[in-house]
Amino acid sequence: MNRFLLVCLMAILPAAWLPVQNAPISAPALKDVMVTFSLKPNGSTEEAWRIVAFGNGTGTYSSHREGKWIDTPITLSSSTLQKIGRSEASVKRRDCETKLKNIAHTGQKRLMYGLGPTELDCTFNYSDDDGVNAAAEAFQAIAVTIHMGEQLKHSLRYDRLGLDEEIDSLVDEVKRGGAIEIQNIAPVLQSLVDDDRVMERVKRKAAHLLEGAGIAVQNYTPDPSAR
Repeated sequence: MNRFLLVCLMAILPAAWLPVQNAPISAPALKDVMVTFSLKPNGSTEEAWRIVAFGNGTGTYSSHREGKWIDTPITLSSSTLQKIGRSEASVKRRDCETKLKNIAHTGQKRLMYGLGPTELDCTFNYSDDDGVNAAAEAFQAIAVTIHMGEQLKHSLRYDRLGLDEEIDSLVDEVKRGGAIEIQNIAPVLQSLVDDDRVMERVKRKAAHLLEGAGIAVQNYTPDPSAR
């Protein structure tokens, strides 16, 4: 997969995470709230991607490609909504940026809450706020999932031999929590299972990812003789 793009996605996170101390906001509390997170890479005048999430579990991942924005509908679980909600207090105070000096620039991030006619937002390069980090981690992990799903879709069409490495990378990201909400790339994973040209071990891993997300795998029986 494109490692540079993945590094750009990963760059929004600090190197280490502190235990979340802010009281989590339950998903129902976010019911009528729209939360937006975006990343503008260093040296760029435009955002590379943004995610809009609603408290009812729907949302949109948008990426800027070929001179235009391409929108992808997504869904979010209640646990992810809770993580996102932990940033609300800091965004209201516009207190997202760290007070530390001489921090490396990893791109401008923006968190915005749309509360009816009122919009609250804050921008930051690096944050040492637990709530902001919890939200950033969740948004970043969704972006990684969508990006890796796009890579799998591209390789299925143009580079099937590359699927082996890419599915392994996705499995690793899911295990460590770097990719979440796998249901958003379920059609891509099912297409790997369905394609007779795809290696059995790739099919098997795609099926396991679907099952791990609670999604039934269609028309697939693992081949016990395949490695």
